[in-house]
Amino acid sequence: SRPITAQLRSLIFEKERLSMSLPARPSHDAELASLQAQLKLVRKQRQRTAMLVESQKRALEEKRAADVVRAQKEVARAAGEEERSRRAREYDRVMQRMRSNYVEATSAPTTDQLQATFGVEGSPLRADTAESTEAEDEGEGSEGMLSAAAV
Repeated sequence: SRPITAQLRSLIFEKERLSMSLPARPSHDAELASLQAQLKLVRKQRQRTAMLVESQKRALEEKRAADVVRAQKEVARAAGEEERSRRAREYDRVMQRMRSNYVEATSAPTTDQLQATFGVEGSPLRADTAESTEAEDEGEGSEGMLSAAAV
């Protein structure tokens, strides 16, 4: 530590001796001032550039975050549309089944329609017209025969 301190002192002393022996040069002082001013400007520009880069990084991160949120919303919207579409298809299937059942139920012939179509006598549902006439005479109507034949 002492030899280094001694060397430092001797260097400082030598510097001061040389600076006193050199004549003052105004052009060198002006050049030094100009260089110091340029250095100051470069440092300011570097600082501004660093701030601009940081600002752009933040803007880019914010844009990416917004893009992620927008994409998540789009995915959620698409999933919701798919769910609505699935429900609509299911609703359509149920309604079609109900319409089909309704048409089937309302298009089945009634007893009166069957009697009008086949007539009381000679009905193809009856094997023997004589028996059916006797049954009608006994009080059992053609409706009873038709329902018995249908079963």
